[in-house]
Amino acid sequence: MRVRGDILRTYQSIHTWTGIIAGLVLFIGFYAGSLTMFKEEITQWATPPSHQLPQVPKDQFDQLILQASTNFDKAQQSFTVNFNQQLSPLTWFEQGGGRGLHLNNVMRHATLSDEGELVTQVNPTNELGELIDMLHRTAGIAGKAGHEDIGVLVLGGASVLYFLALVSGVIFLLPTLVNSFLAIRKNKGVNRFWLDSHNLVGIISLPFHLIIAWTVIVFAFHDVLYGGLSLVYGDEPMFDRGERSTIEYSIEQLPPISSYLQKVNEMTDGYHVESMAFSDLSTTNPMVGITIINEREMMRVNSGDFIYMNPYTFDVGYSSIPLKDNDIYTPLVASFFSLHFGGYAGDLGRWVYFSLGLLGAFLFYSGNLLWLEKRRQKQPLQNKSSRFMASLTVGMCLG
Repeated sequence: MRVRGDILRTYQSIHTWTGIIAGLVLFIGFYAGSLTMFKEEITQWATPPSHQLPQVPKDQFDQLILQASTNFDKAQQSFTVNFNQQLSPLTWFEQGGGRGLHLNNVMRHATLSDEGELVTQVNPTNELGELIDMLHRTAGIAGKAGHEDIGVLVLGGASVLYFLALVSGVIFLLPTLVNSFLAIRKNKGVNRFWLDSHNLVGIISLPFHLIIAWTVIVFAFHDVLYGGLSLVYGDEPMFDRGERSTIEYSIEQLPPISSYLQKVNEMTDGYHVESMAFSDLSTTNPMVGITIINEREMMRVNSGDFIYMNPYTFDVGYSSIPLKDNDIYTPLVASFFSLHFGGYAGDLGRWVYFSLGLLGAFLFYSGNLLWLEKRRQKQPLQNKSSRFMASLTVGMCLG
C-alpha cells in the first residue's frame, strides 16, 4: 500500500509524541491492571491462613448471624456473609470500612464451633489487592477533583492520546505491514529487534488496546457524558427515583439466608451467590449487595455481578444484570465494564487479559526505549531532557 511520505512522517510524529506523553502513566495502569485480574486471589495469598475462620453449612448462617448480632453492636448494622470456602463465613468492620484503600481497617471474623458456640477474632484487613487496584485506576496520582480522583482523570486524558497513538501507529505501518508483520530481525541490530517486537505486540493486541482505550475514556469522563445528556433531558431526571421509605427496620426482622438464595434463583438463570453484604440494617434505608457469579455469561467484572435490594422487602434497587426483558441500559453499561475488566470466558479470559496487560506494559516501555535510543544516536552528548526521560522511564517502570 502506497502512502505519501509527508503523511507518513506526520503520523509517525503523532505516534511518537502521544506515546511519549502518555506512556509512563499507561505503563502503570496496564501493569497493575494485569494483576487486578487476580485481585481476590492476591489478597487471599497475602493474608495469613490464621486470619480466616472455618466455614459453616448454609443452614447454620442464621444461627451465626443471630449470635453475632446479639453479642456485637457493630454486627447489628452491617456484616458480610461469605460462601467462599477460603474465607470466614461472617465478617464485619470494627473500625473503618467502605470502598477503596484504607490502611486503618479492622475486621472481625466470626464462625461457629462444633458445639454451635460463637467464635470470633479481630484482624487488620490486608489491602494489597486494593493497593494494586488503586494504582491501576489512578497510576498512583493522589488528590481529588470534586468527587473524582485526579489520577482517574489523568488516565482518561492519557487514554485519548493512547487512542491517537494506536491509530497513527497503524497508519504509519500500513506500507510495510504485509511484509514485516511477523518479522523479528535479530541480525539487524538491537534497535531493529526492539522495533519489530514493539510493532508486533501492538498489531496483534490492537483490538484489546482499542477496547481498553475507549472504556477508560468512558469511565474517566462519564460525568461529562451524563452532563451532555442534560441537553436532551433538561430538568427531567434520567432515571426513575423511588420514594424514600419512612419505615425503620431492625435486624430481628431479617429473613433467613435461604430466602435470599431462593430469590436470586428465581430472578436469575445459572448464577450462584458468592457473598452478601448487609448494611444499615436498623435504618429506613437498609441494603444488601449480593455478589453473583455465572462464568458462562459476560459479568460486569471478573469477580461477578451484583444485585442490590432491600433485605426486608426484596425490592431491587440496582442490578448489574438485566432483570426485565425491555432493559436496554443495564446490559449496555455492563458490557463496557465486562470488556474492560475481562468479565467473560472464566479463568481463561482472566489469563488472556493478564497476558495482554503485561504485553501492553511492554509496549509503552519499549516505545520509550526506542525514542531514547534514537535520540542517543542523533546526539552523542545527551541533553538534559533526554537524560530526564531516561531516568523517568527506568525509575517509574522499575518502581
